[in-house]
Amino acid sequence: MELIKDNLHMNKSKGKMVFSATVDEDFTIPEGKPGMDYKIKDMGEVCIEKVRPMEDRVSIGMCLHFGLLYNSGGNCQSYYGKANFEETAAMAGVTGQDIVRCKANLMDMKISVISSHKISVRAVVLVTVSAEEIYDREVIKKIEMDNVRDERLEVRMMKLIANRKDTFRIRESVNINQGMSNIGEIIWQELRVKDLCFTPADGRIDVKGNLSFFVIYQGENGGELNYYDNVVPFSGNLDISNGRQEDVYDINIVSCEKSLISRNDGNGETRIFDGEIIMSLDICGYRNEDVSLLTDIYAPGYEITPKTEKLEYERLVENKVVDIDINERIKNEDGGKIIYTCGDVIVDEIIQKDNKVDIEGTISVQIMMEDKDAMPPITVSHHDIPFSYQAGMDKYEKDSELCGKVNNISLYSKRISDKEISVNGTIKMEIMAKSTTTTPVVINADVEKVPKEKLKNIPGITGYIVKEGDTLWNIAKRFYTTADSIMEANNLENDMIYPGMKLIILKLYCF
Repeated sequence: MELIKDNLHMNKSKGKMVFSATVDEDFTIPEGKPGMDYKIKDMGEVCIEKVRPMEDRVSIGMCLHFGLLYNSGGNCQSYYGKANFEETAAMAGVTGQDIVRCKANLMDMKISVISSHKISVRAVVLVTVSAEEIYDREVIKKIEMDNVRDERLEVRMMKLIANRKDTFRIRESVNINQGMSNIGEIIWQELRVKDLCFTPADGRIDVKGNLSFFVIYQGENGGELNYYDNVVPFSGNLDISNGRQEDVYDINIVSCEKSLISRNDGNGETRIFDGEIIMSLDICGYRNEDVSLLTDIYAPGYEITPKTEKLEYERLVENKVVDIDINERIKNEDGGKIIYTCGDVIVDEIIQKDNKVDIEGTISVQIMMEDKDAMPPITVSHHDIPFSYQAGMDKYEKDSELCGKVNNISLYSKRISDKEISVNGTIKMEIMAKSTTTTPVVINADVEKVPKEKLKNIPGITGYIVKEGDTLWNIAKRFYTTADSIMEANNLENDMIYPGMKLIILKLYCF
C-alpha cells in the first residue's frame, strides 16, 4: 500500500487579548511660535510602529500623532507633535515564530493648556492583540492498493494564502476654487481616507477610495482666513501573485504617514495643494477550499490498522459589510456657519445572538463653525453620539469567533434651527465570523494479509440484524466485504440502514 500525501498550509488561533494603554506627557511649544491663549480644536491618531513576539509576551511600539489648533491673540495657530510609547502584553503560549497582529484605537484624548508655551497631552489607547500559529500538516490524498476502500469527510477549510506587510501610497493634487485667495500660510490641515474599499481580483487586490482635504490657510501677504474642503477619488492595486477573486482578506491599516504642501500653478500663483498618505498595511489572505480528509480505511482480505491524529482547522462562516446609518439631532447654540464636520468611531461591543449581531458604540463628532464677528472666527463643538445596530447573519454557528472593524465613516451636518444641528452619515463595518473544528484523520496505516484459513472459514452467506450505531461501512469492514456488495444482495437503493433491519451478507470471493 502506498499513501500519496498532500500538504496543508494552515493557521490556528492562539489567543486574543484587549488592554488599555495610557499616554501622559507634557510638550513645550517652540519659542518661535506665537503663544497660546486657548484651544480651539485637536485631533489624534495612533500608529503601530513595531510588533515583536517573544516567549509568552508581545512587545508593541506605538506612536500618538496629535495636532492642536489654538487661539493666539485673536489669530489661529497650530502645533503638531507626537508621543512614542511602548507596551508589553503577557500572552501565554506565544512564541517568536507566531504571527501577531495588533490594532490600536484612540479611545480618548485631552489636550490641556498649561501655559502659553506648554501643553499637557493625555490619551487612552485601546490595543487589540491576536496571535496565530502557522503550521503545515500532511493529509492522505490518494491510496494506491487493490480493492482498498476509504471513508472520507468532505470539509471546507480556510487556508492561509497571504501573510505580509505592504504599503499603499495615495498622491492627489487639488486646485483651490475660483474666488479664493492665493495660498499664503497653511494654518491647519486634515487629510483623511474615506470610502476605502479592498476588492480581491486574480493576482491583485484593487484599492479604491476618496482622499478628503480640509485646509485652513491664510491668504498671501497676511490676507484673511480661507477654508478649503474637497474630496478626490483615488485607485490602485496591491500585487498578490497567487490571489484569486474569491479570496477573503483581513487588511488593517497599522500606520499612516501624511503630508500636505502648497505649490504654484502654471501661472506662477500658489493655488495647488499636494496631499500624500502612505498607509502601512497588515495583510492576511484566506481561501476557502474543499478538502477531503481520510477518516477510515480497509480492504477485503487485509487487516488494516489506521493510525489517526486530530486535525484542527478553521472555517470561514461568514464575511459581510454592513452600513450603519446615523441620523441625530444635537443641541447647539453657538451659532455661525458650519464649515467642517468630522468624527471617529469607538465600537464598544459586538455580540452574536443566534443569527443576529448586536453592535454598540459611540461616534465622537467635531463640528467646526465660522463666526466672522469673533476673533478668531472659528469655534468647534464636540458631541458624543451613541449608536446601536443589529445586523443579520446569513449563516450562524454556535461558538464561532466574531470580529468586526470600522472601514469608514462619512459624516455631514447642517443647522436646522438656532438651537439644533442635524448630524447624518454612515458607518461602514466589516464583520467576519470564523469557526474552529477538530476531527481525527488517518495519517498512516499498518497492513497485513488475513490468513487464508480465516477467509476460508467465512460462511458463504450470513444473516445479520442491524444494531444501534451500525453503518454499512462498519458491517462491510467486519465481514471482509464491501458496502456495494451488501446493497446489491439486499436490493438497497442507498446506504441508509436502521436498527432491527435484517441483512444478508454474501462472502466476497475475490481474495
